[in-house]
Amino acid sequence: MTTYATHNFGMLRLTGPDAIKFLQGYTTCDLAPVTAGGASVGAICNLKGRMVTSFRVALFETDVLLRMHRALVPETIAFLSKYIVFSKAEMHDASEQWLVGGLTTTNVQRDAVKPMDTGLEVGLGGDRAELWSRRPIEAEEDADAWHRLDIYAGLAWISPETAGEYLPQMFAYDALGAVDFEKGCYLGQEIVARAHFRGTIKRRIYRAGSSAEVPLGAPLSDGNREIGQVVASAPAATGQGSELLIVGPAETTGQLSAETAAGTTTVTVSRSIHNE
Repeated sequence: MTTYATHNFGMLRLTGPDAIKFLQGYTTCDLAPVTAGGASVGAICNLKGRMVTSFRVALFETDVLLRMHRALVPETIAFLSKYIVFSKAEMHDASEQWLVGGLTTTNVQRDAVKPMDTGLEVGLGGDRAELWSRRPIEAEEDADAWHRLDIYAGLAWISPETAGEYLPQMFAYDALGAVDFEKGCYLGQEIVARAHFRGTIKRRIYRAGSSAEVPLGAPLSDGNREIGQVVASAPAATGQGSELLIVGPAETTGQLSAETAAGTTTVTVSRSIHNE
């Protein structure tokens, strides 16, 4: 087993008898598997169906925990605060109380949740799990190494640079089971469902790479106009360049250009994610 540090992860905690009932009306995923003791990837959208945050959710005792980008925890609380006033539920920023690490091991069942003395082990499938701990995690590998594994798996998380810009399908969250098209209504559901059933997703997520560093949020050009954005970025394992996830028009292939602090960098698109 190998443990990994992570960076930029925080925790939103919901408490109270209506916590699950309230959240069910605002998440793209169905929380029924979560109430049964599992976990799920999901998102919270605005009225236009664009994701304001994405998360992995599980229960710890009677608390509902949503692991998301740390900077988006207070933003999400502010976004949901106008809707929660009539529910017997409360939201808390628990980013100081909960630490997140990564784990590679064997035979990990996707979305399985295993209680630990310090918190939870949340299965990602294959050989990976997330560690949600109330105590420090002794990491053997750095956060960049874990972030690369997310990118290899096609997992991009909403960040301050990408919040409010993308439908869940543009991150391939539908292929990950993070969007349930048969559950009850949630904020933005009509637009998300319409795009799904009419097949009108015009932008997709792709694996890509570059020989120079390209930061998260960098715009991408086809040489004539801006057509996409970097939605996940980690230093390449070789020490040169970046491993990337980008969102661009359907059927994006070949090479794009990214403007960085060091100048123009070529980004090579390798393949689509979950859309083959």
